[in-house]
Parts: sequence; structure tokens; C-alpha cells
Amino acid sequence: MISNRKLFPKLEGLSIRQLEQLKSDIEKSISSRKKDELYESIKMLAKEAGVDLVQLLAERDATEKPTKLYVNPNDPSKTWSGKGRHPNWFKDLVRSGYEPEQILSQNQGSVSGNQ
Repeated sequence: MISNRKLFPKLEGLSIRQLEQLKSDIEKSISSRKKDELYESIKMLAKEAGVDLVQLLAERDATEKPTKLYVNPNDPSKTWSGKGRHPNWFKDLVRSGYEPEQILSQNQGSVSGNQ
């Protein structure tokens, strides 16, 4: 087996910082190549199946359900996406008689987060 010192003699002269940068660059390159190979494989599979990949992805995006957004009527800065644990303000409103549909935002745009 050939040692790394014989294969990469210039590595000996590099600082730790330079070696770490080289490692980071190599990891990015590997990740990029994996994505490229995956994309090409998917394109080939779609072509073999007689499917237009762009159209397939567009149709898939169009069928995804929109994210619900619940808004606290007493404090509109408090929102909840409907995923995960119920925030205390949501539980308090439901206990006080609100139906979840009453708290659902009329504008189903972006989600501010679970506050």
C-alpha cells in the first residue's frame, strides 16, 4: 500500500487551517458530485419511463396542501403552523370556546412560526 505522504507530498507543508480548508473544499466537491449524479440518474429514469421530469415536479408541487396558519385574534403577532405542539395561546382560546376554524388565518400565506 502506498502511503499518503508519497501520494500527497505537498500536504506536509500545509498548516492546519489550510488542511481544514482543503478538507472543506473536498467535502463540498463530493457533495456537489453526488447531487449531480443523482440528478442525472433521476433524469434517465424519467426519460426511460416516458415522463417529463419538469412537468412531473410541477404537478407534484401543485398538489401539495397549503400550510395552515392559526393567528391569535388577541395578538396577531402570535401564530402557529398547525404542526407540532399546540401553543398555550391556542389551547387557551379553544378552552374558552373558540373553534380552531375561527382562529385559522384568512390569508394562508407564509408561516411565522410556533410562538
